[in-house]
Amino acid sequence: MGGLALKEEQRSELEACFRTTDDRRLCERCQAVLMTSRGRSQGTTTRNFQRFLARYRAGA
Repeated sequence: MGGLALKEEQRSELEACFRTTDDRRLCERCQAVLMTSRGRSQGTTTRNFQRFLARYRAGA
């Protein structure tokens, strides 16, 4: 899995969303993107992670 470079603003938005959302799926997506940007493995299946990352990169 390739790394992901985030701008500080993007990282801050993701961290805020991760901490405040009640939507479990959104929380998992934020966590997956943040962990990838830090070079760590994510706690989800590879297929799900690839979907989350593709959505994030597409701006969805």
